[in-house]
Amino acid sequence: MPFMRLQVVAIDYLDRENFLRYGEIAEVLRADPGRAQRGEDEYRTLTRIASAGWRVSIHCVRARWTDALHSYDSRRLLTPQKGAVLLVVATPQRLEDVHLFLLDAPVVVNDGVPHALISLSAESLVQVTDAYDARAQSHSLRKALVPAGLWD
Repeated sequence: MPFMRLQVVAIDYLDRENFLRYGEIAEVLRADPGRAQRGEDEYRTLTRIASAGWRVSIHCVRARWTDALHSYDSRRLLTPQKGAVLLVVATPQRLEDVHLFLLDAPVVVNDGVPHALISLSAESLVQVTDAYDARAQSHSLRKALVPAGLWD
């Protein structure tokens, strides 16, 4: 077997600062203590986008690795539903400089941000909401990205 050179990429936690260049976490940023104390709901508009409609899909992720990222011409809401899944993101200018997040909260991925999903479970379900007429572009990676536990 040929010698394989491994590059370690850490899996990061989702937080506002870490994810800001790729999009945002779908959350109420600063909860109103008065509303919380009174038991009142809070509402936050994440974005306003003119479109021909929206599509809501369930993505059953079984991929255990990826050698490509995909970007869309629309913002996308990714909401984890079941299983453990990694969100792989990069900037359009530096595709090989990937950033991995454990997708344990809904996120809005900005338009044009290359990304992919990798399941750590047998399968994971992620709800995807994006523009009805969103178009995708595929970006091949020079090296496959494979989550690993132990190597001999």
